Amino acid sequence: MLGIENNAGLSEVLTAQRRPDEVIHNTGTGLFFLSAGNNCPNPAALLASTAMRDLLVSLCEDYDHVLVDAPPLMPVSDATALAVLVDGVLLVVGAATSKRIVRQACTRHGHVGARIFGVALNRVDRANQDYYYYNPYSSYYYRKESA
Repeated sequence: MLGIENNAGLSEVLTAQRRPDEVIHNTGTGLFFLSAGNNCPNPAALLASTAMRDLLVSLCEDYDHVLVDAPPLMPVSDATALAVLVDGVLLVVGAATSKRIVRQACTRHGHVGARIFGVALNRVDRANQDYYYYNPYSSYYYRKESA
C-alpha cells in the first residue's frame, strides 16, 4: 500500500546488519515506516531481544508515536513477546472471531503483564443491515443474535 519494498527492515536492524536510519522510510505524509525485513530463523527470539527493547527506546525518543504491527496472537508467540515491550496493546479482532478466542488472547496478554488499551472490530459487513441494531437507550451498537 505504501509502495515501499521490503528489502531490508527490522530483522536487519535487530541482527546489526543495518542501522535504523538506513531502513526507516519517510512516506512523505508525516508517517515513517520500518518494514519487517527479510525472513529470519527465529523471529520470536529477535522480537523478545535486548536489541528490540533498545530499538523501541531509541524510536520513542526520535518519534512522537511508535506503532508496532504484530502477527496474530493465538498461533505464534511473537505478539506476546512484543506486548511486554510496548506501552499497550490494541487487539484487532475479526467480526467472526469467537468470544472464547478473544478471552484467551486477553488472558495470554494478562499472563505476561501486557496492558490492553482496547479492541478494534475488523471485517464487519457494513452492507448487511441485519448485522447490527442500535439500542436507543445506549450509545452502543449490538450484534443481532441469529434466530
